[in-house]
Amino acid sequence: MSAMSMFPGHDAGDSSEADPADGANWSGAQSWQVGPGTPGAAARDTRKTLMQTLNAEIIPRLVRSHRPEPVDLPRHVPAPIDEADLERFVHACIDAAPDRHLDVFDSLRADGHELPQLYLDLITPTARRIGRLWDKDDCTFPEVTLGLFRLQSLLHSLNDEFCASPAYRQPQHRILLAPMPGSHHTLGFYMLAQFFRRDGWNVCSAIESEPSALVGAAKADWYDVIALSVSRDSDVEPLRTLVHEIRCASLNPQVGIMVGGPLGLDVKVRELLGAEAYSGDAIEALRAADRLVRERERPN
Repeated sequence: MSAMSMFPGHDAGDSSEADPADGANWSGAQSWQVGPGTPGAAARDTRKTLMQTLNAEIIPRLVRSHRPEPVDLPRHVPAPIDEADLERFVHACIDAAPDRHLDVFDSLRADGHELPQLYLDLITPTARRIGRLWDKDDCTFPEVTLGLFRLQSLLHSLNDEFCASPAYRQPQHRILLAPMPGSHHTLGFYMLAQFFRRDGWNVCSAIESEPSALVGAAKADWYDVIALSVSRDSDVEPLRTLVHEIRCASLNPQVGIMVGGPLGLDVKVRELLGAEAYSGDAIEALRAADRLVRERERPN
């Protein structure tokens, strides 16, 4: 019996009138149209192939074609921290009520402000504002001490959360952060250390270290960048000497030197100190440090 006579309703006599090309198509099709009861590996292979095609291609395409388009839900964007927010937080920090500053801070977080923004746009200007209040005799020394202590404590309490998911860096770069010995601007350096840790840097903070200790640290360990602060005219010459001693002793002969602080804005001061970069805030410091590392990685 021919393969075509296996299918009811097909007239074998019609084959004489078929086009040769149609015959070729039909002979190819018969390998798929296996009649009931036809044994053999060909039938099993055909069904297996069909099932694989169904699972791998047809069903996934049908699912994709019927999947609803994703909907972008509106995201709450908080209003920028304004002068009223800043004044409220400043007065809460120097207020006698022990937790008022935390209430203000938490309310701003609940409104949608992220920690990096609160660090840069709230905590940093608050510290400066408290310092100006002291300079103008608009607050007492105990109030200044209390306000800065609260800001420092707040940063400490947020450290683990802020640095919980650091960026991955390979290789991991190292930075030594140190305010000029005798400087009281430790809050900014502690905050800067958190930003660098969050960005994947290995950070050593040498607060209240003597110049000889900083030179010893640079000699004992490899640092890609060393960041120092200069905030007083009287700091310039001692810092110039310190930078020279660090360069001579550094385990990394191409260590990058970055300065911060009010006087670091002055280009002449930076040139006098022999610093290659200035950091005005934490974000600028990250960019400057990355630039220093990239410049030293370029082939000569």
